[in-house]
Amino acid sequence: MSESLETAIQTYKAQLQQVELALGAGSDPSQQSDLIQLQEDLKQLIELTESSLVSVKKSKLLATLDTDAPSISPAGHLKQDNEASPKEDGEADGENESKYSE
Repeated sequence: MSESLETAIQTYKAQLQQVELALGAGSDPSQQSDLIQLQEDLKQLIELTESSLVSVKKSKLLATLDTDAPSISPAGHLKQDNEASPKEDGEADGENESKYSE
């Protein structure tokens, strides 16, 4: 899909160049407003298509990263955290211990 978007962008840019050449050639004043509108439309179309291309590339990259990364569930993260610093019953964090030790 990204190849078709890249091809479309190239086509739109070529069309934009043709419109700009026609505007520079001093065409009929009645056509000027149409050409200016076409120029603006092509610029917007190029911008939107480039934005779509970036989104497609991001999606492909994220999909690649998802398949390459080891899958650990959120519960697995919690289990790992608890195993890293186990607290025994009655063992305090130290923060609130002094409030009640008197």
